[in-house]
Amino acid sequence: MGKIIRRKNTGEPEGKTEHDIREHAGYVGVFTRNAAIGAIGNGTRVRKINSEFMDAAHNGHEGAVLGSLAIPMSVPPTRNFGVVPFVYFVEWDMYPKHAIGVISPKLEIV
Repeated sequence: MGKIIRRKNTGEPEGKTEHDIREHAGYVGVFTRNAAIGAIGNGTRVRKINSEFMDAAHNGHEGAVLGSLAIPMSVPPTRNFGVVPFVYFVEWDMYPKHAIGVISPKLEIV
C-alpha cells in the first residue's frame, strides 16, 4: 500500500481520507480508484478534447479512467468550461503508469 495523503487538521481516521487519494504501487502520481456517482466508469476508454496550452495530453490522445471525484456545486464555474461536475484521473496511453487529472469537459468516451 502506498503513502496516504491526509488533509491537515480534520481529525480523519488514520490511513484514509474522504476520497482515498494516495499513491498506488507501480504508478507515478497520487489518485483515487473511487468512482464518483454519475461519472464515467473506471476502466472506460476516453479521448482528450478541448485541450489547452500546457495540458499533458492533447486532442485525440486516448487513455483509461483510473478514478473520479465529484466537484461540489459550491465551486465556482471555470472561465472556459462553466460548471465542471467531475475530475478524472486518467492513464494516457502515451504516459503508461502515470495518473493525470483531467476535468470532465476535456474528455469524451471512445
